[in-house]
Amino acid sequence: MLAALDDQEEALRDALAEAASSEAAESSAVAEIRERWEAARASLEETDAALRDERERAARLEGELSTARARASSLTGLVSSSALLPGVVAELIEDRVAGVEGVLSEFVEVPSEWAGAVESHLGPYLHGVVVANWSAVGRVREWLAARNADEGILILPLDPGPRDAPGRPEGALLSRVEVTGAGAPWVRALLGGVQAAEGPL
Repeated sequence: MLAALDDQEEALRDALAEAASSEAAESSAVAEIRERWEAARASLEETDAALRDERERAARLEGELSTARARASSLTGLVSSSALLPGVVAELIEDRVAGVEGVLSEFVEVPSEWAGAVESHLGPYLHGVVVANWSAVGRVREWLAARNADEGILILPLDPGPRDAPGRPEGALLSRVEVTGAGAPWVRALLGGVQAAEGPL
């Protein structure tokens, strides 16, 4: 009888040990699953953050693209068929003659509704060649003379540059445009005193 009880007790101990071992294994598996889940959640959060950043970047780029398109449209309106660069001027710019800064129209950004007014007031100055100084003027004249094309080309030196406009009256056309780059002094001088109408021209 006692032997049977001993056998049952030993069997119970074995069962308890096996159960404890199984519980430990299950706890370990649960812990491993929890760690994997937390890692997956962290990865998902990082992915969501990266996705938000990319969406914000895409929205920002779309805004910049819209602005660039608007500026390109304005420039297209400004340099219309009546103000296209003469072939010799385009060739001069392409040859990168020393001291040549560019064509005047490159240094002014105009809203499309004001392009006609700006073009009307600047006229041939739109494709005038902006140069650094009198030395550059000489080089451009030599370049033009070598091609028998020295007539009708406006050369706009920055040193000495144009005189400042006497004052910018309220509603001046200059206030409707954005002036940038080396040619800015000439744009300001040519448009600074020009009155703008109340509405686009």
